[in-house]
Amino acid sequence: MNKYEKIRQSRDAKYIEKIRISSLIHLVLFVVVPAIFWSMGTDETLNNENMKEESKKTPAVAAPVKEDF
Repeated sequence: MNKYEKIRQSRDAKYIEKIRISSLIHLVLFVVVPAIFWSMGTDETLNNENMKEESKKTPAVAAPVKEDF
């Protein structure tokens, strides 16, 4: 493909629409997918009520470990 064919193609409305759709799909994927993974990773840490309840159940000092030799 020579230089003039590339220029003609870049002015074609069908080619422009194809590139536009492709770029929008990539934008959605690169924004939505990391947001989903980020929300999955931060789901429990953002829930302060669960953290407060868990801290009440956990003893402040660990129980002694029984060693069997």
